[in-house]
Amino acid sequence: MSCAYKNGNYCALGRLIMFGCPKNCPDYCETSSIDTSIELSKEEQYYVDLCRNIRQFVALGQIEINTKEHSISDNLHLVKFLEMCGKSFKEVILQYLTDIQPFQLKRDAAQEYDNSVYCVIDLSYSFALYLKITFTSDKGIVISFHENQIMNQKKYKKETSDLNYMIAKTSLPAGTFASIPVKISHGLVTFEFVTTCFIIDTDLVRVNLEHVNSIYLEYANQKISDLVGEQREVFSSVKEVSFTSYGEAILNNISVLVDAICFTHLKQQEKLELIDTLRLQMIGLVQLPDSQKYIEALDERYSMKLGKASFQPRILLELETEVE
Repeated sequence: MSCAYKNGNYCALGRLIMFGCPKNCPDYCETSSIDTSIELSKEEQYYVDLCRNIRQFVALGQIEINTKEHSISDNLHLVKFLEMCGKSFKEVILQYLTDIQPFQLKRDAAQEYDNSVYCVIDLSYSFALYLKITFTSDKGIVISFHENQIMNQKKYKKETSDLNYMIAKTSLPAGTFASIPVKISHGLVTFEFVTTCFIIDTDLVRVNLEHVNSIYLEYANQKISDLVGEQREVFSSVKEVSFTSYGEAILNNISVLVDAICFTHLKQQEKLELIDTLRLQMIGLVQLPDSQKYIEALDERYSMKLGKASFQPRILLELETEVE
């Protein structure tokens, strides 16, 4: 079987996101690394069915995005940030839900107060994403979507999903291995690539999650490399990169630099170099038309206040004051 990495893969923006097999072919592409059982457990079926249902309602247009603020958190702190990246909040959420995958999710049953309500956490970012899905008789589904509350951040900091299921349409027979094209939205970027998988059903496969995660990391590390002007391998886990760092706007550049400075274990000199790069991005930002709106978007994105707790990177506050 040929390696999915061999010729490089490109995201929807045309950006080269893989530069050859990272695991010394053919060992990394060995099909024995993928579970070949076809039967799903009750828990696995829950996630698969939930993703299938969400995708179906989105495709039918039977979905409402809840934009009401929660009583204990600000679930709208991403709205202005996304708008200043040239995206609407609804546009981003709909794209995310169109490509939602079982392997991203973990159930939060404690928040499910009714049989029609499903609460899940997306664990594939530094700040976990919280989704509350309410199935209604008249509106289809109502979605509440925001980055997870700071009080629970430590709980999900290192937690990952054990699932390796991906929804991907195929006409290939179940019980066989194949390399198929898949599409996944991650942050503000849609990744399209070929991956080796085991066919479970006409719309369900098992994949090597290390392959998928390596694509996200390659993108994030390449962003840092482009910003500093030399090749860097800053991120080693998807848990170090936030939802807002996947994108091509200046605010996405600032976000990925903040992630690198705050969430990785770099040496002090390396962090100082990234702080200098962040300073240049902030200088460029304040020179833009409507620069105050960009500053407000950053303040809202990083405030995330819960009582007296908030995540406002000190370095970002200092640089805002410095460049204004």
